[in-house]
Amino acid sequence: MSPKQKAIELRIKRAQFLLLNTHWPLAVIAEQVGYKDGFGLSKMCKNVLGVSPESLRNKAEQ
Repeated sequence: MSPKQKAIELRIKRAQFLLLNTHWPLAVIAEQVGYKDGFGLSKMCKNVLGVSPESLRNKAEQ
């Protein structure tokens, strides 16, 4: 795994934790983990986890 891939993995894991354990808006979480906006975070979540941040949060709330 390259350093860039490891950094992305760590960012997404942190974002996943925040999505599941806070009610912060996506834009705030994106900023906290180093993405410019919610769109960038959403795109990367779909690539890495296979689901959107919204889907991840909705499944956890059920």
